[in-house]
Amino acid sequence: MSALSVIDNRMEQMNLRVRPVANHEKYLKHNKNLLKKRKQPRFGVCFDVDGVLARGTIPFKQAVEGLRKLTDEKGELKVPVTFVTNALNRNIDKANQISGWLGIPISPSQLVQAQGPLEVFKEFHDKFCLIIGQGKILDIARELGFKNTCTLDQIIDAYPLLDMINHDNRRRIATEGYVEKEFPRVEEALYKKVTGKPLVYTSLIGKPSEITMRFAEHCLSREAKKLNYEEPLKRMYLIGDTPEVDMVGANLYQRYINRLRDRQQKLIDTNSTTSAKDIYARETYDPELPESRQIPEEAALSKQTVDQIDGLLVCTGVYKPGQLDEEDGDEKNYQGHRDFPRITELYKPAHTFQDVNEAIDYILDKENFHPAQI
Repeated sequence: MSALSVIDNRMEQMNLRVRPVANHEKYLKHNKNLLKKRKQPRFGVCFDVDGVLARGTIPFKQAVEGLRKLTDEKGELKVPVTFVTNALNRNIDKANQISGWLGIPISPSQLVQAQGPLEVFKEFHDKFCLIIGQGKILDIARELGFKNTCTLDQIIDAYPLLDMINHDNRRRIATEGYVEKEFPRVEEALYKKVTGKPLVYTSLIGKPSEITMRFAEHCLSREAKKLNYEEPLKRMYLIGDTPEVDMVGANLYQRYINRLRDRQQKLIDTNSTTSAKDIYARETYDPELPESRQIPEEAALSKQTVDQIDGLLVCTGVYKPGQLDEEDGDEKNYQGHRDFPRITELYKPAHTFQDVNEAIDYILDKENFHPAQI
């Protein structure tokens, strides 16, 4: 065999080795184009937990049936989903519980619990923080990103003279005392009595606050990216059973979005030298909200893209049919927080359903998106 033949044979072998790589790149490009053409949901769903998915620790069969409609043939969620609850647990524990109920893999990142928004307040994560609460509070703090923490028990151990009251052998009080939701009023009255000034709240988190709903949108966007969806979310649905918490939260966030869009448009109209991208990035302060309900600019949140949020009320928990009409305008029994004044219009849902399964059917039909058919 001549030297020239050897060279030709080697070149042919090299070409054979190169062809699979070229075909692989073509294959990847083809799949990427298919992904772009594939129908992608422009919406996400937020679920309250107790009264919507379960009562106590017993799941509703309607919830199991309904959530499966959001999955593909492999049983994996194909719609961005979060679970928005005012409970206080480790996300990993709550995710495992919900996953066990529904038979669907649930990630801790899909949980938006009462403490959830603190995850994006990164400027506090390296500061020394006192953590107050019950349960695995240090684990919860670490899960949120706090690195330097202590508890009241640790302070008492270090300074025992601060805790000289013996709580044992105390006679039971004659009444039930104050319940949890009345504590703010007690604190406000006591603070004003001692200082002569009204108590000022610097930040309120948990439903129905705007920061919690903004964090829920952030989590939905994060889940959409995990599903390889490139289109930004434009609609949110919050399925809940409590008008004064879930429906108020959805409606307050809708009002926040409407005011935000108005301010952004005014800035664009009056300042042609500022790009829309810059305006959307920094225009978060809402002059109509008290300081305790502002969404800090420094919070590490994804871009706000949702234009519409619908509150969907179900009848499997706190709410019973006709309840809104009976309580309409009832100011005397209002026990909400001072910085969330009662506005009866905010209690009204976009729609009411018997259970979460019906609510999911409504969403999928409205969005014309059925994961099992894709």
